This record gives sequence, structure tokens and C-alpha cells, in this order.
Amino acid sequence: MGAFPNILFYLSVAAFVAGWLYCFLSFRDLQFWLSARDMVQISKSSKLKLTVLVPVRDEADNVSDSVRYFANWLAESSSPVDVRLFFVSAIDRVSTQHPTTRQVVEQTLSDILTETPQLAGKFAHLHCSNPDTSKANQVNWAVSKIFEGKKQNEKETLIGLYDVDARPSNKVLQFLTNAEGSFPECLQQFTIYYSARGRGQNVTVWGQLAAMWQSRFSLLVEAFVLNRPSLMGVRTLRWTIGNGFYMRLDSFNKLEGLSENHEVEDIELGFRLSLEDIPIQRIPIFLESGNPDSIADDISQKQRWFRGIWHYLEYARDARGTGKFRLAKILAAQGILRGLGWVSFGPLILFVLVYGVVFVDGIVGGLLGFSGVIYVIFAAILSEKIVVSLEELPIVQGQISQFHQRVLRITLAPIYAVAFSLAPISELALSLARSFSPRRISWSASK
Repeated sequence: MGAFPNILFYLSVAAFVAGWLYCFLSFRDLQFWLSARDMVQISKSSKLKLTVLVPVRDEADNVSDSVRYFANWLAESSSPVDVRLFFVSAIDRVSTQHPTTRQVVEQTLSDILTETPQLAGKFAHLHCSNPDTSKANQVNWAVSKIFEGKKQNEKETLIGLYDVDARPSNKVLQFLTNAEGSFPECLQQFTIYYSARGRGQNVTVWGQLAAMWQSRFSLLVEAFVLNRPSLMGVRTLRWTIGNGFYMRLDSFNKLEGLSENHEVEDIELGFRLSLEDIPIQRIPIFLESGNPDSIADDISQKQRWFRGIWHYLEYARDARGTGKFRLAKILAAQGILRGLGWVSFGPLILFVLVYGVVFVDGIVGGLLGFSGVIYVIFAAILSEKIVVSLEELPIVQGQISQFHQRVLRITLAPIYAVAFSLAPISELALSLARSFSPRRISWSASK
């Protein structure tokens, strides 16, 4: 073999070994943070007003369970925080669906308010009738409608966002109760994923692996990066996830809400928060949420996420003429590098394994070939160790209650880690195909 494969092999091995160190440091940081989470407080004031939005569309089969869960979430809360929760429906894209998402929400909510009349005024439904709506448009429209013509102390008003399959613990409301002084502009919960089929133990192996690997990203990457707003004097690109995200109303208005010009609104929001240097505080209460159980649905979801990452250059272009274009390009470069890391991760694990075992002489070469596999297993073990210790995760705990289930997830993790690159690779291929289409419209022309 030539010099280039040799160089690539040893560079990849070095990257995986560095990954072991990174995982350990991130794990220790997480342990320290979690050990002190019972002492973490924001304020001791009950002046906080919280408006939670759950945008839903094409969710007729799942939304009833969600409405009932959030009703119990509100009813069982002992927090003095003034909480209002709105399910925000939109016109379903699947016109043959009957009953519609809107109808299911209305009927379920009506039943709940009959059973629990004390939730009247705190639990409601809004319907966005814009046929071309998006999640960002639903949220922006709902915020405008809820606060229109009303005087608010915007620094004591929080907007919270959850997805239909989110299952937040009541502890998050208790956490938001405790404050002193100025309330943070943004707060982020981190998600531990369960396999979404039935939210029970009857799930596929793929669903188990996908949930574990995505939880690993929340624990060892998102939480670690968000705690480091700068690195060596360079501002770091912040992640935001529009599920378990809270934002002060004044900051929401300052940024003019979520972007309706980009498909993956939460990734773009993280970019703008980074650009404006608006801090995001980590909420030390983890959120349970669903990850697709089937291979096709899982890849489809990850393709959408990758589009959000691959469009960082477009986010940077939006900053032209603002005096922050240079910083925008630095942040976009970080995002593109993260995207390239996702694309190359699976192929590099395979390359290092095959090249080390087949083409590098000696036992050492063979051992180095397993550096990527060992990195994945190490990350999976650390993630599982954290997950099993978190008491606010009843659905996840139920799905991994058996020891053999955890062993299976860890042992097969390298297979999913390799497959995890299928989504970005296929999305890149589709993007290239679209770019060479004769009907392609240039970026400048579309503006």
C-alpha cells in the first residue's frame, strides 16, 4: 500500500485515541455537574411566568398520549411558577388522515378539562391555519398570538418548547422555581432517548442502538460543548435543541423568533445565539424523548438534522452587512467541520479496522486497527453508566432494565456507529444530485 493510506491510518488512530481521552474528560465533567445538581438554583422568586409550547402536525396517532402526559405534568406540579401550556396544531400535510391532529387535540383536551377543571386557563389549544406553515412558523405565530397586546415583564417570562414525544420530569418545574436575580436568557435540557415504538420494552435492536447512540451524543458532546462558550480565545459554536429549550421573551423578541427561512430551525437558532454571544445555561434535569425505532425513519430523521448542519454557510451569509460576518464565517467553519466529522466517522472506523488487521504487520497493527471500535464501546459504556443512574428516566430505564439489554447495546454499538454515517452520506449524495439538476435554482437567484 502507498504512503497516503499509511498516513491516514495513523492519523485516524491518533484521532480515536484522542477520542478516548475526550470521552473520559467529558464523562468526569458530567459526573461533577450531576453530583452538584441538587444544589443548583436559579432563583427563589415565584414571579416567573412560563409559557410552554408543543407544536404538533401529522401526529394524530401519537398526540393524545402527549396531551394527557402534559396534563398530568401540569396537574402534579407543586411549583409556584405561573405555567401555561399550549398545544399548537397546524393543518396536516396528509389530507386523508382522519381524525386530524387538530381534532384529536381538541377532543382529548375537552375530556381532560372535564376530568380536571382546575387546568382551565392553564392548558389550551391553538390552531395555526397557515397551510404553508413550519414548526418555526407555528411557534412564532403562537408567541405573537399569546402575548399580543399584553404587557409583560419580558425578563421574567420564559418560553419553553417541547416535541410531541417529549416526556419531561416535574423536576424541571421545581428547578425553574428557584431563582435569585436576573433569570438566564436561555436554558437547555439534554435528551436521553428511548426507542419510540410503543414506549415500552417491545422494541427492535436497531431502536435500542439508535436511542443509546443518540443519548451518548447528548451526554458526552452537547452537554460538554455547551459548557464551553470559548476555546483558546475563539468563540465556540453552541448547540440548541428545540426540544427541552427555554428562552426569555426579551431574547426571543430580540432575535425575532425562530427563523422561518431555514428548514432546521433549532440548529440555526444555536448559530444566531453564538453570533450574538447569548449564553445558554444547562438544565441539570434530563428529558426523555423518542428516537425512531425503524431503520428508514431513523435515517430520515438524521438526514434532516444533517441538512441543518450542512447549511451553516447559509446561516453565515445571513450575517452579511451586520459587522459580524467574519465571526459568522468562523462559527460556520466549526459547524462544517462537525458535519464532516459525522460523515467520515463510520467509514474511518471501517478503514482503520480493515487496514490495521490486513495491511499493517504485527500484533500492534492489528490492535491499532481496533482503536475506533474500542472508542465506540468506551463511549457507550460511559453513557450507559450515566443513564442507569438518572432517576428521572422511567421510560428509558424500563427499556434497559435487564442487564443483557445493556450488554447488547454496548457490544453492538460499533455496528450502529458505522451505520450512523449513512444518513449524512446519503444526504450529501442527494444534495449533489440536486445541485446538478437542470432545474436547480442558484442561491443568489433564490434570494
